[in-house]
Amino acid sequence: MADTPATHASREQAAPEWRAGEWVADDGLDRIEYGIFRHEAVKPSMTFPTIAEAEEEASRLNARIPANPILVLVCGPPGSGKTTLAHALASEIGCPAVVRDEIKEGMAHAVRLAGGTFEAGPGDVLSVRTVHVFSDVLRVLLTADASVVAEAAFKDHLWRYVLEPFVDRVDVRIVQCRVAADVALERVRLRPAETPRAAHAVAEQMHDSDRWNRDYEAFPRLALGSPSIDVDTTAGYEPSLVEVAAFVNRPWPA
Repeated sequence: MADTPATHASREQAAPEWRAGEWVADDGLDRIEYGIFRHEAVKPSMTFPTIAEAEEEASRLNARIPANPILVLVCGPPGSGKTTLAHALASEIGCPAVVRDEIKEGMAHAVRLAGGTFEAGPGDVLSVRTVHVFSDVLRVLLTADASVVAEAAFKDHLWRYVLEPFVDRVDVRIVQCRVAADVALERVRLRPAETPRAAHAVAEQMHDSDRWNRDYEAFPRLALGSPSIDVDTTAGYEPSLVEVAAFVNRPWPA
């Protein structure tokens, strides 16, 4: 039957309506106390659950589910294969990967869309912002009891700064990516052609192999005292991706 003005209006009046329940604060998180209720368009009037039904549903939604989130830190100097391994490991485990460089690239993209300009360099404004956003994203996920793989080319002191708000409340696994300095340098030199990164400056050391080798070998790796595994990323992964995932999932102390 074709729509008439009358039937069209009646359908508009019968559009589903939503009622939001009361929101309550619980340990810093917003949780639904009474939920959201919707009446069906075919019903002539709004219907709501009884008080007892609403309280039963609230108890179910707010019930604490035992959880033990794992924070996997994929670490190492530039060119050591961290980002590729972080995404592969997150896929193998079944959890999100939070990559510092990708957050900064997203910020640079937003600047370009707004018609702004940005010049990447040591200590640039987006680098500083990214450190705090990276930390905040990890905190939100871990507070929600979600395991997460985090990757960044941070040195030990910067990793500790990022992790300070929550590191004592989660289980940490450290994955140290290792590769020869000359292999890492070749990877860094190939990046601009393979995957242009507007938010990242070209490392000065890449033009001086001797300086690169010295800085690479002296790179201060994260040393928290948490369970740690070294992974050679020269050609694939040694130990294998499956073995690294098993390391992450293993209860500690083993």
